[in-house]
Amino acid sequence: MISIIIPIFNAKKHLEKCLESVCCQTYTDFECILVDDGSTDGSRDLCDQWAEKDSRYRVIHKQNEGVSAARNDGLDIAQGDHILFVDSDDWLEKEYVMEMTRHSKSAELTVSGQIRDYSDGKQEVFKPNYTTSFQLSSENTAIFTQLCKDWLLYAPHEKLFRRDIIEKNGIRFLKGCNYGEDLTFNFEYLDYVSTISIVDKALYHYRIEEGSLSNRFRPNQFNEDYKQWKILASFFQRKNMWNEESKPYLYRRLWGIVYDGIFLYSKLGEKSSSYFREILSSPEINELREHQSRFPCSSWIKWAISNRYSWLFKLYFSRFRLLRN
Repeated sequence: MISIIIPIFNAKKHLEKCLESVCCQTYTDFECILVDDGSTDGSRDLCDQWAEKDSRYRVIHKQNEGVSAARNDGLDIAQGDHILFVDSDDWLEKEYVMEMTRHSKSAELTVSGQIRDYSDGKQEVFKPNYTTSFQLSSENTAIFTQLCKDWLLYAPHEKLFRRDIIEKNGIRFLKGCNYGEDLTFNFEYLDYVSTISIVDKALYHYRIEEGSLSNRFRPNQFNEDYKQWKILASFFQRKNMWNEESKPYLYRRLWGIVYDGIFLYSKLGEKSSSYFREILSSPEINELREHQSRFPCSSWIKWAISNRYSWLFKLYFSRFRLLRN
């Protein structure tokens, strides 16, 4: 049996479509755990209605604690052999669960693609180029790195997890964390994985609304993104995948994190100039010198970052503010 966990908070606008898409799955041996995280918009009643008409739906009503706590509460009562996470504003193609389970026989983690649905009607499809199962090892660094490049390892949805691995190792989402909790959960789980199965289909619809969390302004952006990068880098090193196939991707990503962190300064209002020194004190800056060609930006910016010239960015943004005023 599959346990499908859906955290819900004031999601009535899209919840019916989400729950209907679960009900219509061609794979029928599932329980659907609806975790109502203190909704006040009618989502609570909608959850109860579904539980009344379909015994596969189970409801938890609780005070609002956030999506991580809601997912954890779902895990606490799940009874399935495998776990699927679905967001309450997303929806599934009817073959989604069947395809995930069909490829899970010899793997601890199954990963598929996603369809990103934007509020303006635009769609983007992100999916692997082929179906395969592979061992998590240095020999398969390129395959694993490509999953990271395609942003298919960072969210909990479009993945099938084994519940025994989660419970045996006490893996849970970090409560009170509003950004990066998904990556932390996934890569903690991946520590106990030897085989990953890839499904070359995109059957999960991921809705992106204007103003969603992923698009919001984050004053602490550099520290949050850098912490996630360290989790990635540490994982690649532990799994003997820190090599010439992965480092170009990882260092290009770090270049982007440093660049974005520096140029966030203009949005931060009154911020100490030590802000630049803190970013450029990151020990990996020395390694970035060897990967300058992998990130597209002005050569003077690369030069200043590589040499840790925080004073140059202080001067640049001082003049920038003068010109604006």
